Amino acid sequence: MESKECPLSSCLLRLLQCAAEIGTCTKKIAKALSLTRDTVNTYWKRIKHYLGVEERYQAVELARQSGWLDLPLETVPNAGGGLGGGEMSHFWDMTGFL
Repeated sequence: MESKECPLSSCLLRLLQCAAEIGTCTKKIAKALSLTRDTVNTYWKRIKHYLGVEERYQAVELARQSGWLDLPLETVPNAGGGLGGGEMSHFWDMTGFL
């Protein structure tokens, strides 16, 4: 995919990075980033608006494909469908990427 400039602020990109690593659950992201749940939800609304997507997982996948995220290898789906396991495996399975 052709790399394009990221339209997101560093705060929004940080949230997407966190979601790519631990999943899109508001409560988990809020705890990991020391934010309130309301702040996380507001950030998600902004991210989806800026990226033109409807779902959180779509935002994570678009950012990953665009090269905006610094993902550890085990969190990126491969051609065989395998992952490093753990919660990330469950997240990708829920979003249909496995």
